[in-house]
Order: sequence, then C-alpha cells, then structure tokens
Amino acid sequence: MAQAAVVKPPEPPLDDYASVRQQNLKIAEERFKKFFRMRATEFIRGKGSLAVVSDPVCMGCTHCFDNCAFEAIDMVDRKFTLPEMTYTSRKAVIITENCVGCEKCAIVCPVDAITMIPKDGWEARDGRLVQIAPPPVTPRPYYQPPKPGEPRPPVAAEPFIAFREEAKKEAAKPAPPKPAATAAPAPAPPAPKPEAKPALPTPPPAAPPNAEPARKALTPEEIRKMREEARKRAEAAKAETEEG
Repeated sequence: MAQAAVVKPPEPPLDDYASVRQQNLKIAEERFKKFFRMRATEFIRGKGSLAVVSDPVCMGCTHCFDNCAFEAIDMVDRKFTLPEMTYTSRKAVIITENCVGCEKCAIVCPVDAITMIPKDGWEARDGRLVQIAPPPVTPRPYYQPPKPGEPRPPVAAEPFIAFREEAKKEAAKPAPPKPAATAAPAPAPPAPKPEAKPALPTPPPAAPPNAEPARKALTPEEIRKMREEARKRAEAAKAETEEG
C-alpha cells in the first residue's frame, strides 16, 4: 500500500510586530545588504582615487579638515611673498597613506580646491575606476646552493650555479686511471755552496766641490745669545733713526 503524504500543519499567524520585522529583514537582504557591504569595502580598501589640493585656490577654511573621517587631511602654514607685503596662509595637505577616496572633502570644499585623481595601479574605464592587474612575473631559473660535502680550504666562495642533471652525471663519472710513472733517475747530490765572504764597509759618498759644509746644530744657549744680539742691534738702529 502506498504511504499517505505527510501534511505539515500550517504555521501559526504572526502578530503585527513580527510580520513587519520579517518583512524588513527581507527588504534589507534584497536591497541594502550588498550596497552596505560594497560601501564598507570601499571605505576600508579605498575607491582607487586620491584627493589633491590646489594651493593657489585653497583658502584654509578647514571644512575638509573637519569633515574627514580618516584623518587624511592636515592644515599647514605656508609663507607667501608679494612685492608689497609678506603674509602666512593656512593650506590643506592630503596624507596619502590615510586617504581612501571617499570624495567627502571635495564635496564640502566651498571653492573647489580639491580634485580626485586615480591612485597608482588604477585607471578610469567607462567612467569608473578599475584596478590594473599587476604585470606577470618574469620566470627566472631556479638556483640552489651547493650540497654540503667535505670542508673546503678558506678561499673565495664560488657563485651558486643552476642545478643540472648533466653536471650531476659528470661529477658521478669515475676519473680515468693515471698511467704508471716510469722509474726516474736518482737525483744528483747538491753542489756545496761557496762560503759567503764578509762584506767590506762602504766609504761615504764624496761631497761635490761646490757644496757648503754641513752646519753644526746650535744649542739653546747659542740661539738665545743670537736673539739677544739681534734685539740690541735693532734697538740701536731705531735710536739712531730717531736722533737723526
């Protein structure tokens, strides 16, 4: 006999508050959840644009500074010099590390001194900013260090080379046997070395005929006497000049 289909009892009707709540959840899931998720992603990762301030147009009103939610704008003092006067004005500066491209500063700027430009790695396509894929990585040969073996003498290390099966096979081949060495004649006894004679002292080089004799080093006492005599001669010459 065929089994009768099991009929589920109908769900109890919901009250007004529960029905409205359920309808709101459905609307949020269908319409707003994707939008809110996209906006949160844009604020966290950025929209691919960056704010730029034009110094000649900016008047330092701090509207952008007050409305930035990411602390990406700072106010600095700039000094300007004119033929008639010199003055200091406040200008907005964008902190690129914090800017997410939300465009709020450009919207609240009363003089349109802020514009949005694409960030590095982004480009405008059909009126939207699209992230550019990074360039493909160029394949490079695989390098590996030499395998450990017997310790080598302390010399300059060889550069790493690409591992190849051919080099491995060549290294595994046995070395060819060396030919047997023939009997070499007995070496002759070394000849006796002659005895070294003692070197004679070399005479000093002769001085040229017109060369001046070497001056004798003066003692401190002689230097003091010469300075005293020179001072006395100078005083005597000065006195004669004044008398004349």
